[in-house]
Amino acid sequence: MLVSSIQKFLTTKLKENNYSRNELANKCNISYAVLHNLLKATRPNPSPETLCKIADSFNISIDEIVGRVHSSNNSNIYNKQSVDQSMVNLKTYINHYLETNNVTPIKLAQSMGIGDGAITEFIQDNNRKKSLGTAIIVKLANHLDVSIDEMIGRTSPSKEKIVKQSKSESIVGITNP
Repeated sequence: MLVSSIQKFLTTKLKENNYSRNELANKCNISYAVLHNLLKATRPNPSPETLCKIADSFNISIDEIVGRVHSSNNSNIYNKQSVDQSMVNLKTYINHYLETNNVTPIKLAQSMGIGDGAITEFIQDNNRKKSLGTAIIVKLANHLDVSIDEMIGRTSPSKEKIVKQSKSESIVGITNP
């Protein structure tokens, strides 16, 4: 469960580094109240911005914070970027996936077990929905078997993935996201 993974990660960081809660909140550039809610598991779906701040502060992958183990998480170089840029990158990633695989946003959402409109609303250019919730981003990463950090542009695709892309380009003439 997402909230328990985040709670476990933060509790471990408190103990490993002998931080007080205030020190950890300051290190992560989040408010004490947000940290408190994450540690008490009263905030089940933290914002992508919160997770990016925590990941940036420890120079680790978002996947690690949410308890995902992904084979492409072998980079220790993460691009610090705004949440707005992360969401632009995520929209681009999703649109590329949809186009490459000839899938509609509704079919993708249904195959993930989420509401039909969540992805459709997010990728529309003129829509007010500027972000996806963390729970949906994690489900999307699990469904597509990709690192969250790759989807939002915090890290480059792994070398293994680039090799796979090159092979698929030469075979079918398209690039996977």
